[in-house]
Amino acid sequence: MAERPLSAEIEALQDRLLHLGSLAEGAVHKAIGSLRERKTELAREVIEGDDEIDAVYEEIQEKSLLLLAVRNPAGTQLRRLAALLQIPTDLERIGDHAVDIAEITLRIVEHPEIKPLVDIPRMAGIVQRMVRESLDALVRGDTSLALAVCQTDEPVDILYEQLFDELIAFIRRDGDREQAGQAVQLLLVSRFLARIGDHATNIAERVLYTLTGRRRPDSKRGGGSAGPAADPAAQAEGGSEEAVGAPD
Repeated sequence: MAERPLSAEIEALQDRLLHLGSLAEGAVHKAIGSLRERKTELAREVIEGDDEIDAVYEEIQEKSLLLLAVRNPAGTQLRRLAALLQIPTDLERIGDHAVDIAEITLRIVEHPEIKPLVDIPRMAGIVQRMVRESLDALVRGDTSLALAVCQTDEPVDILYEQLFDELIAFIRRDGDREQAGQAVQLLLVSRFLARIGDHATNIAERVLYTLTGRRRPDSKRGGGSAGPAADPAAQAEGGSEEAVGAPD
């Protein structure tokens, strides 16, 4: 039986990558829905579905490494395979952050809301779109779309900082430990969403490199490590991310 062309193998892997992206984006959508609608069954679906995300991630990793080892890709095919090896890590972490949000739903759902959820769903909608469009850019070979995703990361960080300021007021308010505790949990949700935006930006930057062989000119990420340069939540705890349970 003749060996399949490498291009066909890469296309098949890309299809699996898109499936992984759909699972990760869907997990975020469900997690925020569970928080907004206070539905524990949705939160548990997210947590239980993480095993499938992990399994698809591992499948893509193994097949990408095998193709790199035995098919000797070069040029554009090498860059595409490298992207197929790296991008799933960001998608897997997005799935993990969806689980983090679902677990917060289970922790706070029995307590009265301290505020209507408006900005958190808005932020979630933006980062979900970033994930979807970063993968669309890969499929369509659209450098303009990939760059647009990268440029959306700053507004997400600004929205996160605004949420931080609002929620920290609940935390500092005297005499209501329950409100303060829920505010901390919602602050973590907003932080997880900011991380998802960072991972989507990582994907878009890798798409740019795959298509052009160059990183975006204004990129300061170095190795694509997710996270705002100055995280107010970390600063509030004396500059230590670990102090507030920093997600990766």
